[in-house]
Amino acid sequence: MYVFVQGQPPPVGGEGEREGEQTEDKKQKENTAYAKKMVLRLAGLMGIGGAVSIVYIFGECGNFGKLLFPLFPPEPPVIQQLKRTFKYFKDYRQMIIEPTSPKLLPDPLKEPYYQPPYTLVLELTDVLLHPEWSLSTGWRFKKRPGIDYLFQQLAPLYEIVIFTAETGMTAYPLIDSIDPQGFVMYRLFRDATHYMEGHHVKVKSVCLSSAQRMNEVHYLNIQ
Repeated sequence: MYVFVQGQPPPVGGEGEREGEQTEDKKQKENTAYAKKMVLRLAGLMGIGGAVSIVYIFGECGNFGKLLFPLFPPEPPVIQQLKRTFKYFKDYRQMIIEPTSPKLLPDPLKEPYYQPPYTLVLELTDVLLHPEWSLSTGWRFKKRPGIDYLFQQLAPLYEIVIFTAETGMTAYPLIDSIDPQGFVMYRLFRDATHYMEGHHVKVKSVCLSSAQRMNEVHYLNIQ
């Protein structure tokens, strides 16, 4: 028997309905927990499968493994596979960080060829060309006035080298456009830089291809 109090709504349902709601809530929580467990298990299986695939693909023996085999002592095949995979990624990382070659410029020319006495290294971006971008035109490059005259005057005395952190695909046609007469003797791009702390750094020492170039490499910064 229910006692109704004036100003309050009558109770809805009874003990059975409340027990049913509690049971449904419990089932819902159990289903949610089960779904989370399944997702975690599936993610774990996918991670393990991906790791095994990486070790299998990049640690595959082949010619690469045969060359590396003398570096590793006799060990179980799984350990050798892991070591080959580790060395692959280590070499790949080194390829990104270090320049493509420790010697970026060839040796100075010998007689009867003419070798300029000095080497002049120039940056492309914001020195010879100034890049600008707009929504209507995209990327455009402004050529610094007097570059043709500069190259013409410097070419007899300097071995002109353009060393830029831009990619070769981007910089090569730009250099062709500002140097149609071929005064620039060598072009060095991003693959010739050191990758340090998220930046492509041009190191002066890598331009010294031989002892004869020591103290003969000059950098020109035009403000």
